Amino acid sequence: MPRGAVRGARHSNRRSRRTFWTLTVCLVVVLAAAVTVSGGYAWSLQHTIQSNTTYVSDALSHDAHKNDDRARGVENILLLGSDERPEGSRIKGQRADVIMLLHMNEAHTHAYVISFPRDLWVDVPGHGKAKLNAALAYGGLRLAVRTVEDVAGVPINHVAMIDFDGFAKLTKQLGGVTVDVSQSFTTRDFTFERGRQKLDGAEALSFVRERHAFKDGGFQRMRNQQAFLRGVLRAVLNKDTLGRPDKVSKLVQTLAPYLTVDSAFTPKSMVALGWSMRKITMNHVDFLTAPHGAPGRSDSGASIVKADPDAMTELTHALNNDSMADFA
Repeated sequence: MPRGAVRGARHSNRRSRRTFWTLTVCLVVVLAAAVTVSGGYAWSLQHTIQSNTTYVSDALSHDAHKNDDRARGVENILLLGSDERPEGSRIKGQRADVIMLLHMNEAHTHAYVISFPRDLWVDVPGHGKAKLNAALAYGGLRLAVRTVEDVAGVPINHVAMIDFDGFAKLTKQLGGVTVDVSQSFTTRDFTFERGRQKLDGAEALSFVRERHAFKDGGFQRMRNQQAFLRGVLRAVLNKDTLGRPDKVSKLVQTLAPYLTVDSAFTPKSMVALGWSMRKITMNHVDFLTAPHGAPGRSDSGASIVKADPDAMTELTHALNNDSMADFA
């Protein structure tokens, strides 16, 4: 089962570096984030997030966010990547090409990023059997949240979605992102060679979206998305980035306009979450792929990924019993 890894400033810079980890997570691939520095700098960053991010009021199906100020407690954040920026809450019609569940253990000392195949054949409430990514198209963020809750068997505390253009702009702002390319492949516009390769914005977008170049299609795309995120984290966690408030501010300004979150995921709650995760480093984060069966066809002939109920039950048990270390 594939895996991989995700983290957040010296006096004021030292404190912000610890908590900026979450800002990277939730603003980048949309894990949300936080910068707890004092004075106008912190206020400015939070204002940037608040005024440029799109908030959706009915995205969550329950009140799992009620204890956002807690320092401990299992947290589950649904991360989605989509092709276009929604207007307000009118998200129906979009399909998610990236579906990840960020799970934090009870002590907030370890994180797991679990990728779900977008073509996973599941029950979408009110719509019968369909691909997992269809839930966003059928009912917006609320239905996407409810569907993943049913599939994974856990409550979702927050949801965050990023427009794919945000990937390209983030990469440009970082001066490029170095990625570990696991296999050579060619897209319509670019060639990627096995090994470490520095990607610019357009290359990054092509890298995380390509699937037709691979024998196992979407599965390799999920691995590439995880590799890109690891590269982003390496670049962001670099002291030359985290030690400079001007760079942090530019990153936030770059990403916020491409971010859509539930209305409870306020800058204040991001700060609280970031502070609770201040001891997490890249060694404390694993990337996994959710259990699934073999590729197949639906009754209508659509290409799907079959479910594996027994293996998914094991994941559900681990998520709910704070035993993901054993599962991974």
